[in-house]
Amino acid sequence: MTGTVPDLAPGSTPDSPALRSVHRVAAAGAGLGVLAGLVGLVQPTSGIERGTAVGLLLCGLSLWLLRADQPGWSRRAGQIAAGIAALIAAVTFQFGGTPTLPALSLGVTALALNALPLESRLGRWPYQLLAVATMLTSLPVALAETYGVTSGRAPAYPAGMSLLSALAFVFLGLGVLLARPQEGVGQVVFS
Repeated sequence: MTGTVPDLAPGSTPDSPALRSVHRVAAAGAGLGVLAGLVGLVQPTSGIERGTAVGLLLCGLSLWLLRADQPGWSRRAGQIAAGIAALIAAVTFQFGGTPTLPALSLGVTALALNALPLESRLGRWPYQLLAVATMLTSLPVALAETYGVTSGRAPAYPAGMSLLSALAFVFLGLGVLLARPQEGVGQVVFS
């Protein structure tokens, strides 16, 4: 049945506390993406480029719409939002409007969101690999910014990514990874 989470373990239900928590983490990732995008658009000194801000906003909206796995308009709208974010990432990466790392993280996040409903022929879920790649590219920047690890000569935002955008990409990646707990890694953890 589409739109519901199947039983993951004997005796488990779609309303189990663990699954509700997982869905809350996915919703929080979507919310942080939207919030970071809005902050980047409203506050020019936030360190988030305009293209990245719009992309974060679209990725957060896309994750919010795609996390429930509902057919119909929400799935199409989520895929369109992720497609526009991927296009923004490609254009900003190609023409240099945004530093490389945020454009790369935005592109990988948008691809992960577009791959959310897909299953490979081998029974694997490609969005999970892309979500982990998003987290792995952004987590070191978030840690370095949090703990002030710089060489002393580096300008502000040495990787071209602010702490807020790095955290947004980490939580968007985590939200994408946990959006479908009945598949891939989630199935192993919750079974």
